[in-house]
Amino acid sequence: MKYHKDVQRWRVFWHVTLSNGEVDKGSKAFKDKKDAQAFKEMVEKKEKRLKQAVILQVPCFDEAVEEWKEYLNRYSPMTKGLYEYCMDGFVEYLGDSVSLISDISTNMINNYINHLIAKGHTNRSINNTLSVIKNLCNYAQENFGVPSQAKCIKKLDEDPPNAKFMELEEYKLVLEKADPVSVPWIKFLGNTGLRASEFVDLRWKDY
Repeated sequence: MKYHKDVQRWRVFWHVTLSNGEVDKGSKAFKDKKDAQAFKEMVEKKEKRLKQAVILQVPCFDEAVEEWKEYLNRYSPMTKGLYEYCMDGFVEYLGDSVSLISDISTNMINNYINHLIAKGHTNRSINNTLSVIKNLCNYAQENFGVPSQAKCIKKLDEDPPNAKFMELEEYKLVLEKADPVSVPWIKFLGNTGLRASEFVDLRWKDY
């Protein structure tokens, strides 16, 4: 770390050669010395983790998440999209606090759950997010030998959904008012109980 009088800025330099031959280097300027010192400490911590990652062959957090997203291709597009959305929120919350996939702790996950509760998310929504985090941790355990830090975290209690079912008279009224072309489709939905998303995704191969 060095102070440049000409521009009145503190600049933090870093240069490290990893055991696999790769070089990580750069610099960043700060107006305030405290900010520069905090960044210097963060960089030193990060570089230490990078060296450890090469030795232990534990992937960086970002790389592990991207590989996990590729793994999600075996799920339906809707499920994959939901998982990625939930994970992006978790990644954004963690910020620079983790460098390796092994840096994730149970405390971090619990803090994120508390963060979602404070923002007013429903228990069901939070449980969906927790399921996604558990999925990532299980993937890391199976593929990188990293113990799952989400294994012992229990889901929140959920209130039963307030479901509204169509009464028979309402169903008949819909059939009466519907366009004749739409009537067979409405009857199909009424007799199969398909969800709207399932109906939209239905293909002839599913017959």
